[in-house]
Order: sequence, then C-alpha cells, then structure tokens
Amino acid sequence: MKYVAPLTDVEIQTLHAMHRYHPSRRARMRAHGLLLSHQGVSMPQIACMYQVDYRSVSSWIDQWQTRA
Repeated sequence: MKYVAPLTDVEIQTLHAMHRYHPSRRARMRAHGLLLSHQGVSMPQIACMYQVDYRSVSSWIDQWQTRA
C-alpha cells in the first residue's frame, strides 16, 4: 500500500492551510487526502471518503512527491 512520504512540520502546516483556505474545492480535497495519508489512512479509505477512484489518490501522492 502506498502512503505519502513523511511530511515535515512546514509541509503539514502548508497542507492544513490549503485544506482550510484554498479557493478550489479540489485542492482542499487533495490537501486533506495527503494529510490523511500521512496519518496512515489507506488510499481506498481516502477514495471512499471523497468518492473518487483510489488511482486518483495515488496520483495526488505521486504529484506531491515529485514536486516536493
């Protein structure tokens, strides 16, 4: 099972801010999904919460890790 790589305190703060304040609902959803993954929630569980395919969650993780 894939999870996001351990996040730094700054990354966690950034994702929390995105989850709360980003104008795009999709960006807020992705930020929260990454935080959940960091906490050990599985991709299928996150996908179920947001009613997306687990491959979407996998893509969020991949995109985060290639940009970080």
